[in-house]
Amino acid sequence: MKKFSKILLGIAAVLGVTGCGFTVAGSAMGAGLEDVHYEGHSVRHMMRKMERLDDIWDEDDWDEDDDDWDEDDDWEDDSRSRSSGSSSSTADTEDYSFDNIYSMDIELSCDELILRETDDSKFTVHVEGSDINRVRVGTEGSELQIEGDGKPENRTVIVTYPKGTDFTEISLDIGAGTAFLEDDITAREFSASVGAGTMENSGRITVTESDVEVGIGTLELTDLDTNYLEGECGVGILALDVAGAKTDYSYRISCGTGSILLDNEEFSGLGAMKKIDNEGASRKIQLECGMGTVEVDFEA
Repeated sequence: MKKFSKILLGIAAVLGVTGCGFTVAGSAMGAGLEDVHYEGHSVRHMMRKMERLDDIWDEDDWDEDDDDWDEDDDWEDDSRSRSSGSSSSTADTEDYSFDNIYSMDIELSCDELILRETDDSKFTVHVEGSDINRVRVGTEGSELQIEGDGKPENRTVIVTYPKGTDFTEISLDIGAGTAFLEDDITAREFSASVGAGTMENSGRITVTESDVEVGIGTLELTDLDTNYLEGECGVGILALDVAGAKTDYSYRISCGTGSILLDNEEFSGLGAMKKIDNEGASRKIQLECGMGTVEVDFEA
């Protein structure tokens, strides 16, 4: 068994034991099942994420996976198509261009992902580096879909979108790679998931609902303006800088052996979900932490 696989299995086992312990503790203290939320959801979710990371780093599987990338697969079925926009390529680059995109679903393994605005009216995708044939780009209706597999040594995916685009939904799933959101993002729904990689931004993220999670990596977002935020951390770091004041939000907090910090207020070792309802608060934050660290700072 690979060393990385052993590490992931060890972390998963600790999370499982921790979750069971808090289930018993929460029940003993009279917490209802709806309150004992951390161990019932977060642990199982993080174990599934670690299994996915194990698959990414298992070199023995790549030869067997080649069949999954045949041109006769389901990307040629139904309304999903790689030819819905224009494209061009060289030996180590691939470029795509699309119109009328309102959603993005991006799932990558070990790539570098860059999102940036453009003054152009078209959406573009530029793929460069090694194993570019293992990145599939297409659309389903008005949704841009990008899926990258393999364990490339250096592969970059750059997505540009027209400045001022108001997205319906954006979903970003980064396994062990990196992601950088260079410019402003506006969407109704925004979700970001990081396995063992990193994600950060420099523009403002304005969304109605947001769902962010990290396994053993680091996810840092600043200037996050959202009405509803759901954050989840396994053993990594989740750092968020959100709009408004601390009292603008009501909270649901679950924490194992890690820690959750709201400004300078720390929560750790909670046996059940802690509820904080602020009078007049119009926004909501729900946080779950296993063995990692969650930090939330407020702009006001």
